[in-house]
Amino acid sequence: QAHPSGERRDAARNGALAAFGLIAFHERDYREAARLLGAARDGLLTVGGSHAQRDLFEQAYAESLIRSGEHDRAAIVLVERLARRKGQNRFASRRLEKLGRLGKTASGLVAALAVASTPLAIAH
Repeated sequence: QAHPSGERRDAARNGALAAFGLIAFHERDYREAARLLGAARDGLLTVGGSHAQRDLFEQAYAESLIRSGEHDRAAIVLVERLARRKGQNRFASRRLEKLGRLGKTASGLVAALAVASTPLAIAH
């Protein structure tokens, strides 16, 4: 805390948001978990940790969006995730499938987002 750097301040802020987001998720307050994890999402790199560790926060964020009924936002996060992984991600694929079964997300949106995330080589 004695170090005046902006990086320290950013890491502390984003780390706290992520930690409280996981606590909210554990307490089944999915709306609050989504709010906190979403706020921390872009700043998790400043906290440190491996890609796999930061990935768990993103999975918790997507799952909290689904469980809080924010299906359109969840679909966008999941499609972005698929796009970054060239269409190969079991977590995102299964959650998008779940959203389609729930019927609460416009099926056209999910389908369009899934097609948009498919690499061009596969789409042709």
